[in-house]
Amino acid sequence: MVRRLVTGVMALACFVAVTEQEAAACSLACPMMHLLPEDGASVPANAPGFLYVPPPAPWASTEEPLELFDGADALVATRKEPYGGGFLLAPEQQLALGTHTLRYASCASLPRQSLSFQVTAASPFPAVAGELRATTGVASVEVATQRGSCVEPVEAATAQLSVVTSAELAPFLSLVRWQVEVDGASWTGPSSLVGPIGDAAGTRALTVFSVCGDAGPHVVQHGTTLGKHHVRVTAAIDGAPALSPMEIDVDLSCSGPRIATGGGATASPSGAPPSSGSGSGSGSDESCTIGALGVATPPSAFFALLAAAVLAGLRRRR
Repeated sequence: MVRRLVTGVMALACFVAVTEQEAAACSLACPMMHLLPEDGASVPANAPGFLYVPPPAPWASTEEPLELFDGADALVATRKEPYGGGFLLAPEQQLALGTHTLRYASCASLPRQSLSFQVTAASPFPAVAGELRATTGVASVEVATQRGSCVEPVEAATAQLSVVTSAELAPFLSLVRWQVEVDGASWTGPSSLVGPIGDAAGTRALTVFSVCGDAGPHVVQHGTTLGKHHVRVTAAIDGAPALSPMEIDVDLSCSGPRIATGGGATASPSGAPPSSGSGSGSGSDESCTIGALGVATPPSAFFALLAAAVLAGLRRRR
């Protein structure tokens, strides 16, 4: 049982919410890192930079953390600007059209990796992000627990946020980080991630939830409270002028219809700017979608909480 609990913590340190058997494949060898854009994305030639947040010490590699290469495999001149917990790799001049590659170091135990993206024509920086919408209902999400797998599904009242982007934001969408606040407090949302890069775009924060009923003594995360909440979402393009936040009111209820989790952004129909204001609706989906650990705390605080919960579980089993 002790080994199972420790394995669960290792799995979450890698930010992969999986079953207990799958968690055994994960290791503390490479915890989460953040990098934008994703592999295969499109980026305008005047992209202000590429966000890179390395793994925390002692896992961080000693190699050059991030380099940019053009289609001829020539190193592109860039500068590193400190940004948050990492830096912004900013091109010294406008990028040439075509394929570019980012080569990055993830962890000291792993070789350098790479991702490629297509550079498209330059676009003016956006002045408007778009329209924020919410679908409310009940969904199955996975929350932190003291049990062996460290996560388990629970029923939760959920507001699934989505953004219909303005035409001017669309070219920069691959560089957007979604910043979410619930009642004025930072909200990180589900933390179930796949892959070593993690959820750099912050799309998991577009799921706001509150656990329904008594989830049991083992559950250590319950999301926010039931009832009405004011949500603010900002589309941040690192290195570009700040955009005004979008706002919406949601009402979390355990008596709503079944919905699916998984937020995101879609382009306006025919490239037209979305209408002003925000809307909400409800939908039905009988499937259970992995969402996972909704929290209103930074990731470091979340893992401290989880570690304490696991240690408590170990003490009870001795």
